[in-house]
Order: sequence, then C-alpha cells, then structure tokens
Amino acid sequence: MWSPQERQHGVLLDAVEAGMGMAPASTDLAGVSARTRLVGVLSHMPGMLDVIRLLYYLTGAATARSAVVAYSRLLDGLRAMGEHAIADTVIAPIQRQDPSHFAFNRMSAEALVGEEQLRDWQLRLARILRRRSFELVGVSTRRQRMEVPAYILAALEDAIALSLAREGRSRLSDGKGFLVARATIRRVRQ
Repeated sequence: MWSPQERQHGVLLDAVEAGMGMAPASTDLAGVSARTRLVGVLSHMPGMLDVIRLLYYLTGAATARSAVVAYSRLLDGLRAMGEHAIADTVIAPIQRQDPSHFAFNRMSAEALVGEEQLRDWQLRLARILRRRSFELVGVSTRRQRMEVPAYILAALEDAIALSLAREGRSRLSDGKGFLVARATIRRVRQ
C-alpha cells in the first residue's frame, strides 16, 4: 500500500547521502526471506491469516511510530545545524506522511481485534510470535539491544514532558501530574 511513498523516501534519502559523499544503502527488493515464505505457508492454515494480519499491522504501527520520532529528531537536528533546505524539502514532507501510516496500521489492528473478534488462541499465538520475531528498527546487535532501555527512558521523559506541557495548569494545579511523572521515570530507571 505504501510502497511507492516508501521507495521515494529511499530515493530521496539516498540522494542526500550521495550528496554528502556516503554510499547508498543496499536493498534487496527482489528476494523473499525464508521467514516470509514460512509466513505465507502458514497463512493458508485455518485462523492463521488473521494472526499474520495482526502481526503485520502491529509491526507497521511500531515501525511508523519509530519513523515519526526519528524524522522529528532528524528534522530538529538539521534545522539546528542550519540545513534548512534538506530539512524543509526532503525530511519534513516524509515526516508529515508517516503519522498516517501509523494511524492506518493502529486502526486496522484495533478493528481486527475488536470488530472481527480474534479468538483467544489467535491472540496468544500473536503475542508469542511477536515476542520472538519483532525487533525495533535499527536494533539488531546485542550492543544495540542493551542500549534500548536508555532510549526508552529518554523517549518516556520527552513524552511525559510534552504531555505535561500540553495539559497545562488544569492537570497540574494540584501537583499530582508532576508526582506521577517523577514516579514513572523513577520506576523505569530501576
């Protein structure tokens, strides 16, 4: 569904990297992994197609959400460095498209679970497969996995700060909002 947009994102980002003297990323658009082939075979078993669809939507939502955060930070960094041309003509348009990808995948997953009523065994199997197969974007080595808690903490602190800023005085007038935020951050750090 998003293939033309995503391919164009890659073309634009490769052009920016080439302009900076970097080699373009290598991609394999023709190959199909053994894992993907196995999923194709399993999809023909009764009840499995919905499990696979749920995993697809959950992965799509997580990837799109990660992209939204990454592009936002990249955009801020480029602008801070004075690289407004690349920020405004390449990164900002890409960043504006990704929230719709997140929304589509999230709403599709919610509809699949809620309206189409997956059975308990399907939800349990989806949880097991998700735990065993999902990795965060850009996290594939042991060292990267060990760094994830620090990133999550930083993102949580950012999200709490943003939420508190958005809610303003109405939520914070009794001071409980700050206590909840501090307690949450303290527990994550532990």
